[in-house]
Amino acid sequence: MFRITIVTLCASMLISAAPAIACTGPNPAIEWVKVQSVVPQGGENRFTIAGNIVNMGSSQPLNVLQYVSISAYGQRLDRRSIPPLRAGQPFSWIFPYFRSTQSGRGTTTLDFQIVMEQGVNCNPANGHRSLTF
Repeated sequence: MFRITIVTLCASMLISAAPAIACTGPNPAIEWVKVQSVVPQGGENRFTIAGNIVNMGSSQPLNVLQYVSISAYGQRLDRRSIPPLRAGQPFSWIFPYFRSTQSGRGTTTLDFQIVMEQGVNCNPANGHRSLTF
């Protein structure tokens, strides 16, 4: 039993030490999202939400169709188209969001998700961000 435990431990150490598989294709990633500005308008605040996407992989073909889906509490609010990106190329976008002036800090969470309609994203895990404000 002791030998089996040592063998299992050594095997798990080797597996966890294996290098990660490199992403060799297009890799659009949401780099950041933030509240860029807040402007009071009557009983509401107009939040300007800004985001940046960067292609961390190889260049995308010109026929790629992709966008950022913007949602709150599981309900899609809008989307922003993303043009085909060259390797390392960034793309910035903004989204207006209105909220009552009575809402407290930290009570709204927006989710941003890259959606590939046509094309490849070799690492979709980095295509999601949330913003709470």
